This record gives sequence, structure tokens and C-alpha cells, in this order.
Amino acid sequence: MSGSQSPNNLRYIGLLLLLGLAATINAISAWGVETEPFSIEPVAAHPSASFPQETVDHLDPQGSLLFTYSNGLKMGVCEFFWAKTAVAQDGPPGSGQAFYRTLKPGAFLGVIHFLADASEDYREDFHDQKLGPGYYTMRYAAMPDSDTVDFVLLSPLGMDRDLSRVLPIEELLRLSRKASHTKEPAVMSLVPVDLRGHDFPDVKTDGEGTWTLQVKLHLKPGKSGSTQELALAIVVITPKKEAEEGS
Repeated sequence: MSGSQSPNNLRYIGLLLLLGLAATINAISAWGVETEPFSIEPVAAHPSASFPQETVDHLDPQGSLLFTYSNGLKMGVCEFFWAKTAVAQDGPPGSGQAFYRTLKPGAFLGVIHFLADASEDYREDFHDQKLGPGYYTMRYAAMPDSDTVDFVLLSPLGMDRDLSRVLPIEELLRLSRKASHTKEPAVMSLVPVDLRGHDFPDVKTDGEGTWTLQVKLHLKPGKSGSTQELALAIVVITPKKEAEEGS
């Protein structure tokens, strides 16, 4: 045998190197921030200067921390704290395409806390607007002019303190623009609940990079006097646009 490599052997070695490089790139992508799985764990609502006791009193004492892993290190993304009770429609649910017609538009649903240590990619709203770290109120709004009808509008907690009040849409839009600092309000979309499995709260993925948090809200008793539960799914993570365009 000659010490030199034949052309066929060189081509074979080159192919192996290319396959190895592709596998390495795929492995790196799999550990990238955008493809890490997300999980939740219980978190308690602790009052602070930014999260006053009067707000905490309106919330269930236990919320959910959404977290992931980046380069092997745990990274908290945001915390959700839900209202002890949310205001339902006075009468029968309204008509239309909204899945959450039993909720009263402008009703307070809870508080989201975007954590400062999380990547800003995890602080994007439905319009891909980057939101600053901090606490925001979540209020329900149905917007029939959009392809997605059901939303929560986010407002800076410091500007939305009367949580028992149902806000008219004009005031809610004004406050929500204070969160986005643009003409577009800061919004997160609500989607139908994934009926696979019965755990609440829970996080679900569609396998394409969209993650939802599924919870059960307590609705204020109606004329019957009985408390109702409403299963709700809110989109918390959407695929990065670069990944969508390159797919």
C-alpha cells in the first residue's frame, strides 16, 4: 500500500469531516437560547417597593416562575401571579370569535414580572416590541380587528393601581402604550387551551418554538353565587424571526 491517499479515500474523509461539522453545528444550535425547553415552578408573591402589598392582596399567594437553561445555567424568564378572582361578563357571554368571551373586557387578570437577568428576547410582546424588566398588570381585551382576537394588555404596575376597577378600552390602551413606549399597546395573545393533559398550571409547546402557559382563573361568583373556573392559555414565548425566515 502506498502512503498517499487515493482520490476516493480523500473524498470519503472530506465527507466525514463535513458530516462531523454539521453535527457539531446542530448540537450548538440545540443548546442555543431559542431552542431550550421551558418549565415552570411555584413562586411566592413577596411584596416589595416595586410590588406593593396592596397589589399582592389581590393575587393568589402562589404564582409560576417560567425558566429555561442557557449554557447549562438556569435562567428565570418571568413570573406570573394571577388574580384571586377575575371579573366575568354580567350576562351571557358575548358573541363573536373570542374564546374568552366570559371575561369582561378591561378586567384585571394578574401581574407579570419580567426578570432583569433574562435575555431581552424573552421580553417581547405580540408585536415583537421589547419590554423593560419590571412588573406589569395584565387585563383582558378582545380586539376583533386582529387575526388573534383575545389578548391581555400590559400596563406598568405603578400606573395601574386600582385593580378592582374594570378599565374602559380607551384608558387601557393609553396605559398599555406606557409599557411599550410606542403607538402600539403592549399585548400578549391568548389562545385556546391545549386539552392534552389536565395539569394546571403547565407549559405547552407546539414543537415549532411557541410556548404557552396554561392556568385556571377563578371568576367572581355570578347570580348563582358559585365560583367558576376558566382555563386559559397565554403565549409566553414565540419563535425568533431569524429562525422562522431560515426554516
